Parts: sequence; structure tokens; C-alpha cells
Amino acid sequence: MNDTNFEDFDKIEDFEKYFQQNLSTSKTKKIDIALLARPLIEKSAKENLSDAGKGIKIKKTVDTYTELSKMCGVSRTTIVRYVSVLNNGSEDIINDMKSGKISISSAASANIKNIKERIKNKYLSYEDAQIFVRNLGITSGSEYKEWWQKNKPIYLPCSIDEYYKNNF
Repeated sequence: MNDTNFEDFDKIEDFEKYFQQNLSTSKTKKIDIALLARPLIEKSAKENLSDAGKGIKIKKTVDTYTELSKMCGVSRTTIVRYVSVLNNGSEDIINDMKSGKISISSAASANIKNIKERIKNKYLSYEDAQIFVRNLGITSGSEYKEWWQKNKPIYLPCSIDEYYKNNF
């Protein structure tokens, strides 16, 4: 397994063949390897979008996470959680997940708690939030809530009047 050069894999089938021949590979290692195929899958998905834009009928829709999950024999949710932890998790959480010390699901839960803790007091200052919201052309609380629900920015609270109540 260690002598496999995944950079030489230029087709999705190369990865699928590898997984068929290496069934005992750990779940996290399989996902790490499958993620190396992500650019190939995304290329296929983009080609589909391009064809659809030209009015060409698509034979098979391509969802990157679904294709990755099929490739390594885990659920789509597991792939999404794993990628989320890789992108946003602390080094400790990532290492514990990759070593099998904690499950991918537990790592994702710990990661969410960690993110919430990090952003707890990371909202824009009242002055910066006010400028930002005014630049969006938002003039009422209901407009803000509607915008927030669509965009869910991590730098602004859902309830601006509650978070900044001491500034009114």
C-alpha cells in the first residue's frame, strides 16, 4: 500500500481498482485516498454542467461527495463530515480522527463545538456590523433576518438587536 503512487492515477477507475484490491484499508485512509480523486470527479461534474448549459442531455448526474462515498464504501454524510473536520478542525481533532482514537462522527461533533466556541465572540463590532448591513441596503430588522437566513454569515449574529442590545 505504501508503494502506491496515487499521483499516477489519472482516472476514477484507477482509484476504484485500488480499493477493490485493498479491502482492509482503514476508513479514514480510504477517504484520504478517495479525496485525491476529487479533482477528477469535480471535472466530470463541471463537464456535465457545461453540457447541460448547452442543452445536451446528461446521462448521469455527478455529485462529488456521493461519488467519493461510493468509491470508498462509506456514506455521503461520512465524507461530508470528514471533509468538514479536515477543513475546520483543530490539529488534535484531525489527528484523533485519522488515528481512529475518535470516530468521524465524534470528530465532526467536537469540531462543531470547537467552531461555535471560536466564533462565540468573533462577530463584527457594532460599528462595523452597522456599516456592513447598511452597505447591503438593508433597512429593517425583517430584511436583515431574511438576508441572514439566506447567507448565514459567521461574522454576524442572527439576532442583531439582541447581540448588540447595549449599543441601541
